Amino acid sequence: ETDASMKPMINHILPAFLKIETSMEPMPSQTLELGEHIAEPALWVKSWRHQGKFQALLDSRLLLVSAEDLFSVLQEHSEELVSAIVYARIFLHELNNLHSNSQAT
Repeated sequence: ETDASMKPMINHILPAFLKIETSMEPMPSQTLELGEHIAEPALWVKSWRHQGKFQALLDSRLLLVSAEDLFSVLQEHSEELVSAIVYARIFLHELNNLHSNSQAT
């Protein structure tokens, strides 16, 4: 069992991963709420490639986090590095389960 605070926000970041646009029809839109985030797989999956588009409908702020810079900083803070490694493993496990479940149906 995992701590709820360590559970990745998989449900908010994977729709584009599971749906491949095969026509000129737009993909369904999804609204992010305060505190939700996008593109997290880019931090934990080395070969991640984004699919689709992201557009702000309101004045918004975007925080860009470089995976390389994040890991460089984490290496200076061992406790946070361990937490990040645990979180990344949980994230990848959830991602793999989601991908496996989508192939089974």
